Amino acid sequence: MTAEPGFQTLQLPLGSEYLIRTWVRQVTIPIFEDKRLIGYFQAAVPMNSLRVNLNQARLFLTFGVPVTFGVIGHYRLVFGRVGNATEPPCLSAVAAIYSRCFP
Repeated sequence: MTAEPGFQTLQLPLGSEYLIRTWVRQVTIPIFEDKRLIGYFQAAVPMNSLRVNLNQARLFLTFGVPVTFGVIGHYRLVFGRVGNATEPPCLSAVAAIYSRCFP
């Protein structure tokens, strides 16, 4: 037994091909009887679907975030800043309503 109790993430060869490897999440749990260690329980689950989802999220963040910032920057360049430069537009609108209602 080489694994310690707890969780581990391992990269293992897939089948007889040592060039193809897959990631698995493994848990090792010691089994006791009358406070005496009688063995270990091990279970592992492949992480292929998780890695696919993480790769898709990384691809979106790599391209989506810069494109979003570019669109926001272009919008602000074309239409200019709305409201006072020292306060957000929503605060300037609230201040205008407040000054009309409570002179």
